[in-house]
Amino acid sequence: MEEIIRIEQLHKEFHLKKETVVALDEIDLSIQKKDIYGIIGLSGAGKSTLIRCMNFLEKPTSGKVYFEGQDLSELNGKSLRKMRMKIGMIFQGFHLLEQRTVLKNVLYPLELAKVPKEQAVQTAKDLLKLVGLEDKLQAYPQQLSGGQKQRVAIARAIANRPSVLLCDEATSALDPTTTNSILELLKQINEQFGITIVIITHEMRVIEAICNRVAIIDHGKIQEEGPVKEIFVRPSTDIAKSLIFPQIDLKETPMGETCLRLIFDGTALEPLIAEMILKTKAMINILQASIRVVDDKMYGEMILQLPEEENTIAKVKNYLNSSRILYQEEHYGHFTNS
Repeated sequence: MEEIIRIEQLHKEFHLKKETVVALDEIDLSIQKKDIYGIIGLSGAGKSTLIRCMNFLEKPTSGKVYFEGQDLSELNGKSLRKMRMKIGMIFQGFHLLEQRTVLKNVLYPLELAKVPKEQAVQTAKDLLKLVGLEDKLQAYPQQLSGGQKQRVAIARAIANRPSVLLCDEATSALDPTTTNSILELLKQINEQFGITIVIITHEMRVIEAICNRVAIIDHGKIQEEGPVKEIFVRPSTDIAKSLIFPQIDLKETPMGETCLRLIFDGTALEPLIAEMILKTKAMINILQASIRVVDDKMYGEMILQLPEEENTIAKVKNYLNSSRILYQEEHYGHFTNS
């Protein structure tokens, strides 16, 4: 794969009246062409600052950002603006021009690029058809739903056929059904035009829906990075586990403190659990089970609460180990290594 964005030792500080806040601390990332790359973290983790450094809307305190091999710190003025035309961006708040119609919103970047009017209008109409708004050309933003506004924003962002589309919490203000439709649209754009997409979010369901790679950021540092399916199956840091695995309150359950979170890839859980109970004679309480699709493959997890007897716990673990089932041990929601 060919690299399109490379970040080296990126550091960003904000100087306030009485303190200096480190937003990004020695970030290293590589994003390949045609990736759908997710960056996930909690509020305040630094993800919005990171994505804004990718197009130099925020200039790093130190470190390098390379776009298509070009060091962005070497550009300024006209050359930087020209480079930014290759980097589209959409936001949680849509940022549409309220006084312009839907068609004229999409036309705006084409006008700035001095595209001939007839060609620009046809391009805008084609893009609005692509995003399913060909019947809203003369509508104004205030007449649209949130999902429709984001579709206009997407059409506008790709009007000049950028190489990369940056999405800053682009679905956070939308309901789940609308979110799914926007994510499907982004996936279609990635496949149809070969546009690299970078998504920042605090929602794991967004990552698992369309991303092929993910970086987990916490306190301005990248904690884990890699293919989505690998991070999902075997997260190694506490922040990754807290984002990927839903936490549950174990204090009200009737059995012992020890719980095992089974993680599987295409495993049939019902026969597995039944056979484990028969072989270990263990009374097992199923607290939670879920299945997700990542990269067209089934992944899932099941949380089992075990009795307090150490001998029974050992039998269950031995069975899982012999069956090569990956699991994590929990005590009241806190992870220990299995």
